[in-house]
Amino acid sequence: MQTEIVNIADSGIDTAINAALAVFANGGVVAAPTDTVYGLICPADNAVCVREIYNVKGRDGDKPLIHLAISMEQVSALVPQMSGFELATAERYWRRGLPLTIVFENGVSVRMVYGGFAYKLIQRLNKAAVAPSANTQGADTPHTAAAVLHDLGGKIPLIIDGGVCTAQASTIIKIEHGKVMVLRQGDTIIEPEAEPAFILGLTGGSGAGKTRACGVFAEYGFAVINCDAVVHEVLDTSECAAEVAELLGGGVTIDGRLDRAAIASVIFADEAVKTQYLAIIFPRVTAAITGRIDVLRKHNPLILLDAPTLYESGLDRVCDSVIAVVCDADVAVKRITARDGITQSAARTRLASGKPAAYYADRCEHVIRNNGTAAEFERAIHDCATTVANTIKEKAIGKLP
Repeated sequence: MQTEIVNIADSGIDTAINAALAVFANGGVVAAPTDTVYGLICPADNAVCVREIYNVKGRDGDKPLIHLAISMEQVSALVPQMSGFELATAERYWRRGLPLTIVFENGVSVRMVYGGFAYKLIQRLNKAAVAPSANTQGADTPHTAAAVLHDLGGKIPLIIDGGVCTAQASTIIKIEHGKVMVLRQGDTIIEPEAEPAFILGLTGGSGAGKTRACGVFAEYGFAVINCDAVVHEVLDTSECAAEVAELLGGGVTIDGRLDRAAIASVIFADEAVKTQYLAIIFPRVTAAITGRIDVLRKHNPLILLDAPTLYESGLDRVCDSVIAVVCDADVAVKRITARDGITQSAARTRLASGKPAAYYADRCEHVIRNNGTAAEFERAIHDCATTVANTIKEKAIGKLP
């Protein structure tokens, strides 16, 4: 086999990516620079290419290979049953742009990459890649294309020359039974392990009674994160405000600040615009909330996320359990009109822009229905809180009254 070398500086990154894609299509693998060293790269879901990596490296087939990803969506595809603790741990480190490899409970190891050739290639693939170091078993880890050619010349069809990789091997941590262990210390310094926590999500439509339910759980010792309040804080940042104003137009600003009532009137009337609006704010809100979880868990391991758009934002993945508070649409309309001073027509438009009660009830472990009296609702909340408390006691997390 003749090994071709494509130099990114001479040919351009697009040419190099196209050459790599052609190799993958024929079941081959490519050596290319990653964020640490040169790696043997192929799409993670291409079984033929993955087998070829084992053959080239002379590696036992039962030893797992490291994956590279550029988004949590790609990580979720590799770790479909990711726990709330795993997600919180991953986002805690990866949102800082750290070159860190995480071995999840299911044994899959993943490193998030943030730039360079590997990032661009995975972006084109639109899926995670497998990328162990580009060397045969026992050989030195390569930092240049020349080192790869010396070891693997004639064994692989293509080497992408991206210059010298100056980084050292990444730090590797393993998540097991709700604990974090450092398997290899690299350039990234791992902070003291976060305290274990029980994160409870609470969601539901407008007018269902979520505020009162949060109050009861606060009495049971939960620190409550009001996700709507976090959204307001995010909207007050200049960068986010500028993007929202550009999307929705100047009519949503007053004296240079976003008018939330005006935003609501626009997005509740147009589902496509609402989707674009949420795409702007959700990543920022999720980052802010995971940051608050990191702070809170040091003092209180019982955390409740009050999040109407828990599932749409992806925050449900952080939660150990989720509660839905729901009611019939006619009941919600009466409550919204009384609470917000708007017309029944406006209340129905607001409800129609959200999800129906069945959407929440079908997805959550616990459902609290609020169609009766205040006393009945109060009993239902306490019954649910007792059930959740028993679960927490079984896990021996925190202290409940």
